[in-house]
Amino acid sequence: ALRAMNEYDRKVQVALDEQNKKRMSEAEKNVRHPGNKQQLEDVWERDGFEKESFNAKTFFKLRDTDGDGFLNDFELMALFTAEVEALFEGYDEDEIDQEEKQEELEMMAEHVKEHIDTNEDGLVHIEEFIKYT
Repeated sequence: ALRAMNEYDRKVQVALDEQNKKRMSEAEKNVRHPGNKQQLEDVWERDGFEKESFNAKTFFKLRDTDGDGFLNDFELMALFTAEVEALFEGYDEDEIDQEEKQEELEMMAEHVKEHIDTNEDGLVHIEEFIKYT
């Protein structure tokens, strides 16, 4: 897309891209590591529970929306919605790339599976989750 622009527009776009990278980098500093206990406790607290009362088994059952005993990709991505929204805080709606937001959610879910899904079946079992947390 930059090739199709005149020199002035290209410079403006490059400057805007740099500004957005800087903003995103700053926002990333405030996002907790996906799937770690602090991040899960934050979700627990946002759900209306006291952080100190965090219970991994209860948390899992609340997040296992289809009740199959596993957290699938969609259930995992739901854990990170607030974190991804925080990454894009301060952006105008027309500045936000919805595909980029989706990619962030997918990367966070994938990251969690890499650390928790010990049998590598693509799902997080309740036993794996409890052991990890």
